[in-house]
Amino acid sequence: MSAIQAIQITKTFGQGRNRFEALQPTSFAIEQGEFVAIIGPSGSGKSTLLTIMGGLQQPDTGEVTINGHPFSTESERKRGKIRFNDIGFVLQSSNLVPFLTVLDQLQLINIVQKESFNKHQAESLLEQLNILHLKDKYPKELSGGERQRVAIAKALFNRPSIILADEPTASLDTQNAFDVVQILSKQAKNGKKAVIMVTHDQRLIDACDKVYYMEDGNLRLERGVDIHALNQLHEEFPIDDN
Repeated sequence: MSAIQAIQITKTFGQGRNRFEALQPTSFAIEQGEFVAIIGPSGSGKSTLLTIMGGLQQPDTGEVTINGHPFSTESERKRGKIRFNDIGFVLQSSNLVPFLTVLDQLQLINIVQKESFNKHQAESLLEQLNILHLKDKYPKELSGGERQRVAIAKALFNRPSIILADEPTASLDTQNAFDVVQILSKQAKNGKKAVIMVTHDQRLIDACDKVYYMEDGNLRLERGVDIHALNQLHEEFPIDDN
């Protein structure tokens, strides 16, 4: 069962002469433990695809499933619940609350869930990301790389099965960018999570299991094995074990 699967999803904006096909019919599957990169020029449809995967907008046609269950066809309320429990977002901007300490950023997640704060879990996660010593610092006291690590901690704290990262290294220097990618790769492997990263920087894709290239709304596999394509092939040409 794939962590996230897209089946012939499309997305179009505008009408008539202003009609723009942001996403051509697209299918793929990403498994738990896979670290996948989506690369391509600006305006190619990468962010549109990522927001559809994250349930922030719906495809015009087709379907997205999360851990084998319908996602894109659910109501906004149900998608919101799935999104909160199963998907972690890491954005280009760390998007931290300026008046909360690093530890408080994580506690806020439990407050929204109306659950008691698991301080041990929070500090253990910060230690894994080598930022436990920053737990009482405010965002303005952190470097860009440190803020992005806190953003990753926020994405991981709810223990989601899927991480969606939209240009997570765009504002970082080279060393911090590589550090963030290694963290995401480690989370995919050790945490058995599906991690999908949209990036312009092709220097960062060596750690990825699969690389897709997107251009003019068309997604193609550049490196790795597409599970969805294999499944379709097996359906068309079943293997006889006898």
